[in-house]
Amino acid sequence: MGEAIPYLTAEEIKKENKIKQLFQGYRGDSSEKLGLKIINNLSSHLKKSKKEIRFLECGTGSGYFCLDMYNNGFTNIYGTDIDDYRNQEVIKQGIFKDFQTLDLSWDKIPWTDNYFELLTAWCVLPHLENPHNCIREAHRVLRPDGIFILSMPHVNSIYAKKIFFKTGNLIRYTDNNNHISVFTPHLFKKLILRYFDLLAVEYYINPGVYQGRFGSIKRMGIEKQWFGQQKFKNWYGTNIIYVIKNKPKISI
Repeated sequence: MGEAIPYLTAEEIKKENKIKQLFQGYRGDSSEKLGLKIINNLSSHLKKSKKEIRFLECGTGSGYFCLDMYNNGFTNIYGTDIDDYRNQEVIKQGIFKDFQTLDLSWDKIPWTDNYFELLTAWCVLPHLENPHNCIREAHRVLRPDGIFILSMPHVNSIYAKKIFFKTGNLIRYTDNNNHISVFTPHLFKKLILRYFDLLAVEYYINPGVYQGRFGSIKRMGIEKQWFGQQKFKNWYGTNIIYVIKNKPKISI
């Protein structure tokens, strides 16, 4: 986000005006049209037209991703966040059917069961004190076979493993930022894939990966279409993006 935000409780976040200012132009993991690219590849799973799909973004932030979705043909757009950080430019577009403020750690998402076909949470779960509530609520409000796209810091990359080996700490879970919940591959499997089936994995690559030693080799391995491309993305990805499909409802 350009400036680190130390850990704050939900109530402290609501009182911190600096956070609103930081969010005004922030796009996060969905930047550079990566989010749209992933969603446009899901037409066979979503089954409805873009105008028919009910889409919810959890952690709307500036709202620019929702604006991208609107400009891409989606018109049933809903949003939630701990506070209203939407850029005035986005609000003036009138693209939201509804926007609600809530704490995804504890509150129910204020729509009925099976209401949405598509839900995104771009690097939201790592910020939550209780991400399991958000996971279960996503499972509830998504229709059977609905799609949930979520991202988080990639703690299994080569660089992350190197940092952990040297310091015993996880990359991007520092004492001066607000990442507080972590999902290793096994935790992701037993806590999230209990409710969802994995469809695809993608990675956000920070351009800084290409700097320094072997940068050109990394770029070629990541950007070239070849059998080792996904392995290179896994090695050097900054954030991991999961595309998961809702299972039939589990009684909670």
